[in-house]
Amino acid sequence: MHPLIGPIELECETLFTADADQRLVVFTAPPGTDHVTHLGLLRVLGSERFGIVTAAGDR
Repeated sequence: MHPLIGPIELECETLFTADADQRLVVFTAPPGTDHVTHLGLLRVLGSERFGIVTAAGDR
């Protein structure tokens, strides 16, 4: 649940090295769903800072 975008459904896949001492966990949105778009928005919003701006310009 993202506070600005809402729920984002993800699929998870875990890949292991040959001796299983390391793993890579990959999260992706299900293809053809709105969640793909939500992840794109998260890429943009993730770098933004939102806050309340007062009359003095403070956040």
